[in-house]
Amino acid sequence: MCGVSASLAVAASVGARKGEIAASVTLVVIAAIIMVFFLPFVSHWLALPAGVGGAWIGSSEFADAAGYAAASVFGQMSGNETASIRAFTMNKVIGRDIWIGVWSLFWAFVALRYWEGGKGRSIDPGELWRRFPKFVIGFFIATAIVSLYFGDAITPGQTADFLRPMGALRSIVFTLCFLAIGLTTRFSEFESVNWRAAIAFASGAIVNVIAGYLLSAQVFYGYWSKF
Repeated sequence: MCGVSASLAVAASVGARKGEIAASVTLVVIAAIIMVFFLPFVSHWLALPAGVGGAWIGSSEFADAAGYAAASVFGQMSGNETASIRAFTMNKVIGRDIWIGVWSLFWAFVALRYWEGGKGRSIDPGELWRRFPKFVIGFFIATAIVSLYFGDAITPGQTADFLRPMGALRSIVFTLCFLAIGLTTRFSEFESVNWRAAIAFASGAIVNVIAGYLLSAQVFYGYWSKF
């Protein structure tokens, strides 16, 4: 799960048009690419501990794959890749990704209640369920199985060997997903998107990076620096 997944999930929840979905995904990918270069080197320049830098990356990066790469690069720079990736995972996956289902339901409710059919429209629970991103359920099930069962049954060294095939499968699926997005994206469709939305996204991204730094490197510095 990442920013692209969130864009697709929320888009389905509110009934967004194809051009709007393409624009949202493109903005997320561009921001993710920028953050891959920006966050590791700035964290290194600020001499942040591995855990603190990893936490900042986890709170600021938009895509899981890009964030993992950024955390790995910074971890190698700081001399503790494990701590950087661990802090990134806790902040990004546990702290942010699991909320996509909640936000999708929230925006689906807002769309049905106020945007589609006028204010005060009654809500059909079946329609809410239809718009709910079902992959979130699979995410929770997979996380629970690996954490509760295999976490106790496999030693730390064996865990990496066990998860490696799934990591390879994930890479293949992500590659096919982004390839499909690229093949179906038409930049001409961006003309239907208000540029104020792009400015709002960029502003939100900047605020997110600043807030992530303050929380990771200032407020909770003592916690993340122990990783």
